[in-house]
This record gives sequence, C-alpha cells and structure tokens, in this order.
Amino acid sequence: MSDHSSNTTNPAPPKRARGSSEETTLTPSHDDSQQSSGQSSLVMPLPQQPSHHPPPPPLTSTSASQSASSILESARLYHREALSRHNEARSRLAFAKEDAASAMEAVKRSHDRLRHAEQCVVSTSQSVQRAREYLKHWEEQFPHLKSTSSTLEQEDVAKHVSFAPQHNEEEVDLSVAGSRSASNSKIRRKRIRVMEHGWGTYEGCLDSVTGEPTGRGTVTWENGGKYSGDWLEGKAHGHGVMDYCNGDKYEGDWKHGSRFGHGTHHFKDGGVYCGQWANAAPDGQGKMTLGNGSHYVGSWKDGKWHGHGIVRPVNGGEWEGVFEAGKCTVGTLRRPNGEIEIGRYDSVNPDDVKEGVWWSEDRRSIMRVVGGVKVEEIDGEGAALIAGRLGIDLPKDLGVDHHC
Repeated sequence: MSDHSSNTTNPAPPKRARGSSEETTLTPSHDDSQQSSGQSSLVMPLPQQPSHHPPPPPLTSTSASQSASSILESARLYHREALSRHNEARSRLAFAKEDAASAMEAVKRSHDRLRHAEQCVVSTSQSVQRAREYLKHWEEQFPHLKSTSSTLEQEDVAKHVSFAPQHNEEEVDLSVAGSRSASNSKIRRKRIRVMEHGWGTYEGCLDSVTGEPTGRGTVTWENGGKYSGDWLEGKAHGHGVMDYCNGDKYEGDWKHGSRFGHGTHHFKDGGVYCGQWANAAPDGQGKMTLGNGSHYVGSWKDGKWHGHGIVRPVNGGEWEGVFEAGKCTVGTLRRPNGEIEIGRYDSVNPDDVKEGVWWSEDRRSIMRVVGGVKVEEIDGEGAALIAGRLGIDLPKDLGVDHHC
C-alpha cells in the first residue's frame, strides 16, 4: 500500500506509444502496476529531487503541433527574406558590372578622342607652317602685293572676330564715379575680358540688376585696344569708336558686339572702307580704297565683292561689271591706253577674260578673244552678237547701236 501511494505521489514521466501515427500521452495503468510488482527494477520510481520551481506542464499533441508550425513558419519567412536579399544583391551586382563596363567604354572613347584631337593639332600645326612658308615664298616673288595680302588678312580677321565680352566675376574698384539719369544704371569701373582683346578696364554705365555694361562706356584693354561708345547687356550696341591694337580704327554702328549698319574702317596701311556692314563684315553698298590708291565701289556680301561694282586701279583704267563672291563674271574693261574689252571672266583678275571682244584704241580694229588670246578679227555686228550672248550692253562710245 505504501508503494502504491508513493507511485501516485511521484508519477513516472509519460511515455509515448510506439508505432502510433498520433502522439498519445500514456500513463501506467493499475493492471500494469500489479503485473510488474515483481519487477521493481523496471517500475521503481526515481527518487524525488528537491526543486525551487514547479515542474513544467506536460506537453500535449496540440501545443507541440502549434509550436512546430510556428517554428516552421518563421523558418520559411527567414528563408524567403534571405532569398529576396540574395536576388537583390545579384541584381545590384549585375547593374554595377554594366555601369563599370559602360564607364570603361566611355574612358576608352575619351582616350580615342583625345588621341585624335592631338593628331589634329599636330596636323594643323604642320599645315599652318607649310602655309606660312608658301606665303613667304610668294611674298618674296611679288613684294608689291605684300601689303594687299596683309590688308585682306586683316579684313578676314576683323570679319570673323566677334566683339562679345566675357566678364570676370571678380570686380575691382567698384567705387561709384558718378551717375546717369537712367534709373537702372550706374557709372562704375569693372574689369572685363573680350575674347580677341584680353582683359581690360571698363568705365561707364552698368545695369543695376545684371551688372553688365549698358549705356555709354569706355573699355581700355591691356594690349592697347580701346572702345568708346554705346553698350547693351555687356556688348557694343549702338554707335561707337573702336581703336584696334594693330593700328586699325572703326567708327560707326554696332549690333550685339559686331559691326552692323553703317561705318568706316581705317586700316593701318592707309586703306579705308566706308559703307554698310553686317555680321562684322562689309555687306551692302560700300567703297574700299586701298593704301596704294586703287579702289572698288559697289555691292558687297559677306566681306566680298558681290553684285554690280566698279574697280579703278591706281595705274588707270576701269573694270565695271558683275561680281560673284569676289570674282569677276561679266563686264567691261577699259585699259589705261584706251583699249576696251568686254567679256566673261572667272577670276579676281579683270585681265583674265575667258571669252569676249577687244577694241583697239582708235576703235578701228575689233578682235574676238578666247582664253585671253585674240583669235580673229570681226566687225561691229559680230561684236554685238557676242555681247548679246554674254548679256552685256555695249558701251555707247563704241559707236555700235545694238543693245542687249
């Protein structure tokens, strides 16, 4: 009896039935305890151990299943999160590889462009050197034309150079020297830079909002150049006088930093152009007088003779006709000795006639000209036919009544 009460007070740990698909909590029955009373080594209870905490409650099939399900769900969530991060890392790695490849390709293209630019610089430097040697050679051959070529070079440079200041952000000597009646401008001194002239000091009206030269003002460059006149938003605009550092001088109209309108340009070799301008080049009607006294009066376009014009060389004579991009096309040449020649040209030289008619000084002899050579003698009617085919009106002093 005492043994039975002892087993009731300290029950043995529950056992699970083997071979069962469901988990079932088993406890020894009364019959089992009686049958195994003779086998104390198998059913003898363990001695009770002292404990400060109550024993845990026995596990049931429901609580174990819920705990396992919770752990399994947590493991699945962790797996999905790890997989998502892994895929994201792989995507970023792929993008990084593409960016690196693009960067390498860009660097390669930049190196190729740099190499090509260096080759272009070397090639152009060689071309410039050859051109200088070529120019020097022909100037030595024709010294009387050297001043003319220099004048043309100055015209070309003046034509393509823009008068657009680039301002330095740092102003110097901003003390107010005076004021204008305009409420949006003040007279100040400012250091500015123009592409072809370099740095200079501007003194005049500045826009109170933008700080750009606006109104009347004067700029003096360190290279000796000087401009005095009207300004608008930092550019010469209106009427002004420009003294170039090479000795040239222009006085006239300006528009957005370029010679535009009517003006007179004095060249340092004595040449003068007076007439219309557009985009910093003679354009429209104007007269050019070279330093040696020769002059051209007529139409201009983009800095070249274009349209109807008259050339009067310093040695006498005259060529009147139609020009195209600086070349003679059709016209009449009066030589200093009295000879007259009409024809078609394709050259800047009025003597280089391709096809035409020549009259002697006394007008008694008339010759047909081909390629600059007198090939046959003709009469007045034949001369009129050639002139009509070329689209030229015969001069009235030739005594021929035919007009085209």
